[in-house]
Amino acid sequence: ASDVYKRQVNIIAELGTMKAGGVLPDSYPEGSEPDDDYLVLSGIETAEGDRVLLIWTDAEELIVVGKVEGGGDDAR
Repeated sequence: ASDVYKRQVNIIAELGTMKAGGVLPDSYPEGSEPDDDYLVLSGIETAEGDRVLLIWTDAEELIVVGKVEGGGDDAR
């Protein structure tokens, strides 16, 4: 097996809420928002208040994977 398959990867997925200038993961206490240094997968349009699916990478980078839709709390 190659080294790629032997590498341990810790991936954490969680929900969060888009805020002005950033995203607030559910695991953060209210008001403790990560900076706006996050990635959004191509083609995803979000607005403040949207609920989103987030992935944390090994490098503790935050990636917005998709918008959670279908509920009455959608911002759009």
